[in-house]
Amino acid sequence: MFEHLIEGPALPTNSKRTWIHRVKTTVVEKFIVLSPKIMSTAVHYLARLKRTVECKQATGFCTHCHEMVEAKWKGYLHCVKVGTNEEVFLEMTADGCMKLGQLTADRQTLRGSWIEVSKTSGGARGRYKIDVKERTIEAQTLPEAREPWETLRRLWSMKLPIS
Repeated sequence: MFEHLIEGPALPTNSKRTWIHRVKTTVVEKFIVLSPKIMSTAVHYLARLKRTVECKQATGFCTHCHEMVEAKWKGYLHCVKVGTNEEVFLEMTADGCMKLGQLTADRQTLRGSWIEVSKTSGGARGRYKIDVKERTIEAQTLPEAREPWETLRRLWSMKLPIS
């Protein structure tokens, strides 16, 4: 094709990026869950940098915990957005995951669940509204579930531009 115009490593082929997705509005967003269960981690929000970073308390010493920066629990589900077929990691707070868990407590797995997520009128600061449909998608017809850690570590390690 045009490899002769590239010096160095070849372009990656079909690299599939999966982004972190946050529901922030009252508009209902529909997802099909690929993950069998919620994957969770603790993060710190660093206001001076306007970003979250990984809490390392579970694996050893965490500078941010030592500096008394509050840790927040986040849950992630690998999903397909209905309508666009885009694969995303849906990020939810403990409150949102608690609601989802209560609505799906009778299920053995979340994989194949059809969920609708929005926020209350408070917008990004609003509470989660979650509706779990009775209908589920057969697990074997869905793409393989992925974990969010590679994407999160890439985001956490990104250097921010100097402003």
